Amino acid sequence: MSTTSKKSEQVKKAVVKEEGYQVMPFVDTIWNQFALSLDWTKKLQESGEEVYLKTVKETIKFNKDFRNSFLNLYQESKRTNSEIVDSVSALYEKNDALQIDFPELTDQFRDVSDRVENLALTPIKLSFDLMDRFDNNLVENSENYVLFVRERRNDLLKVTSNYVEIAKNNHKNIYSMIEKIVKVHVNN
Repeated sequence: MSTTSKKSEQVKKAVVKEEGYQVMPFVDTIWNQFALSLDWTKKLQESGEEVYLKTVKETIKFNKDFRNSFLNLYQESKRTNSEIVDSVSALYEKNDALQIDFPELTDQFRDVSDRVENLALTPIKLSFDLMDRFDNNLVENSENYVLFVRERRNDLLKVTSNYVEIAKNNHKNIYSMIEKIVKVHVNN
């Protein structure tokens, strides 16, 4: 071999020694991207949980508004019923020919009307009360569930972060050892 080719091989070996095989930034990038994807997944899950809670609360609010509308409708029918009782009472008061003890009849008519209203309203009020309690329990249970899930996820993420850090360091160590082996072979 000529001296020129020996010198060019020595120059190449020197260049390889100086450059080395720097894969550490690549390994860091891979593991950093993995950690970012874990954070992104956590945020996505939390936003889904927030949407779930908001949906439950909005549905319960809609149900309460519906029940209030129903009760308002009942109050309107009660008011209409009272107006009918008043109209009938007014008719009997104007008609003197009937010779009936009108105040007693009016009181009986009102009493019957009130009892019918109470009989009709009792199951409705009971049902609405049960629905309100169910709605309140649903919100409380949903909030507790989301809190539980978040605590478990955060605990798991702490452990996962430790494993990711260990895996990242092992990955770097393996590439470092490979780099050293390659340098030894290249230098020989």
